[in-house]
Amino acid sequence: MISIRKLLKETKAILKNEGIEHFSLEAEVIIANALGLESRECLLLFPDDVLSSQIVKATTGNQSLAKASFDTMGVDIEKAVTSATLRRVAGEPLAYIISHKEFWGLSFIVSPAVLIPRPETEMLVEIGGNYIKDGFSTKINSNRLITTSSKPIRILDLGTGSGCIIISLLKELRSSGYSNAVGVGVDISDDALEVACKNAFSHGLLDSIDFIKSDWLQNVQGKFDLVVCNPPYIAKNELITNNYTYRVHEYEPLLALTDNEDGLECYRRIARDLKEHLAEDGIVVFEHGYYQRDVLINLFVEFGYSIMRCYDDLAGLARVIIVKLSIIAES
Repeated sequence: MISIRKLLKETKAILKNEGIEHFSLEAEVIIANALGLESRECLLLFPDDVLSSQIVKATTGNQSLAKASFDTMGVDIEKAVTSATLRRVAGEPLAYIISHKEFWGLSFIVSPAVLIPRPETEMLVEIGGNYIKDGFSTKINSNRLITTSSKPIRILDLGTGSGCIIISLLKELRSSGYSNAVGVGVDISDDALEVACKNAFSHGLLDSIDFIKSDWLQNVQGKFDLVVCNPPYIAKNELITNNYTYRVHEYEPLLALTDNEDGLECYRRIARDLKEHLAEDGIVVFEHGYYQRDVLINLFVEFGYSIMRCYDDLAGLARVIIVKLSIIAES
């Protein structure tokens, strides 16, 4: 039998030789996941233990850890680690291999049916949450909390995918006392909606979010105080000609990556149909490609919206635009 230390060393070497940037971290994640451990840090507690068919309990403080191979269930841990490692060096994203991804400090189930959550998308959670906490102020620059009312705060997540945005938003708002916040998550993919429902259940929010199948706003009803959206914004020709990290177009759903046109078609459709679904003080927070800001500003203005604010991501790239109906903004 091989020890955890040796398995870690061999896995790290393979990933490093294949040019995986974060080879050490990913090796630890792969092995911890195969062992059923909640965190990779647990591996450091038992580096010289040999993988066996026995489930061993070890207690450190108040944390009870279970570590073992799964070969009692017909699964060989060493083979499982090798299989996962080979998938990783072939280019498959780690999130799909271990079936989850962290976003906004929360763990989300992911599958090839949904886009893998990105750190820059957390901006939609931060900006949208601050808008509500700031009392629906379009300045969105205060840390002031307002007194919540019994009236529901309705949030719409267009193209919800794994549900990470709407779930994170509701978790954030409820931690700040906004128990009246509710959500609607929209996606055209049945498989994506299934993943989103699982995530909402695991985070205790299934009763607070309605997930509906809809081609953008086709089946959406009612008005919303906040709309968040990370639409497919990669142009078809760009997806084909550029070498994306992890070759995402080979693994992630094309439906969530590209509109198969110029990368702007989803924005056009949403801008056209969203007006009747925005509350009086409602805003829309869009993620977009770093090169699309200027053209999107013109697009939304043409459709009757005012540009409230634009944000860059941590890399200094244009990433988020906030819009509001002009006729309301001027009244």
